[in-house]
Amino acid sequence: MKFLHFDKQRIAWLLVPKTASTSVKTAFLEWLAIDHCPYGDGSDQEGDAGRAPGPHKAALPYFTEGHALRLRNRGGWLFVGMVRHPLARIVSSYHDPVALLRLVNSGFQIGADGFAEAVDVICRTPDDQLDHHFGPQCQHLMRGGVWLPDHLWKFENLPSVWLEIQTLFNSRAPAPLMPPLRHERKTDHLPWRSYFTPDQRARLANRFAGELHTLAEHGVHYTIPENDDAV
Repeated sequence: MKFLHFDKQRIAWLLVPKTASTSVKTAFLEWLAIDHCPYGDGSDQEGDAGRAPGPHKAALPYFTEGHALRLRNRGGWLFVGMVRHPLARIVSSYHDPVALLRLVNSGFQIGADGFAEAVDVICRTPDDQLDHHFGPQCQHLMRGGVWLPDHLWKFENLPSVWLEIQTLFNSRAPAPLMPPLRHERKTDHLPWRSYFTPDQRARLANRFAGELHTLAEHGVHYTIPENDDAV
């Protein structure tokens, strides 16, 4: 678990994979005027070719999980982040070569029936053994049984909520507004609802039942229907 901390605003941004993290980090880097290169230009590793690092390697103000509860207990800090429909995260991760390669460590074998195999691996692999791109996002939002976020935004509501996020940061400590959010590292695929059979939906509804319940308890509602009904 990693999160970004902004001391002037006393805001901690919880990072959940496949919820526009690259786009958000890029916007923060531009806002803070931190030297970096765009994702995907060969500079994604720090020091690569003598250039500035990409957004995942640049010098953003990170804290690791050991600091989360200490900041929470200190008071005065606002914990925020972004979440996404669990099935949409699966499809996006499946089309991300880096994330898909990591799923191999959980037993995934790339083949002709790759997506069905990926769903099988996700359904049978315990959370602590499943790559974090595919597992429950609540594991990035809790520590020691403590729910960290004060507020969560839905990925599905981007880019409209970005102004709300900009306004929040500015209200906590006046500063220039962050730049507009650009969709970086977008995966190219069909609408995620088209990927799942009714059986897969039922199995994944069971797999992510705990996550859906926890998110709903904190005001974020998602469902996994049996067919392509709206969610």
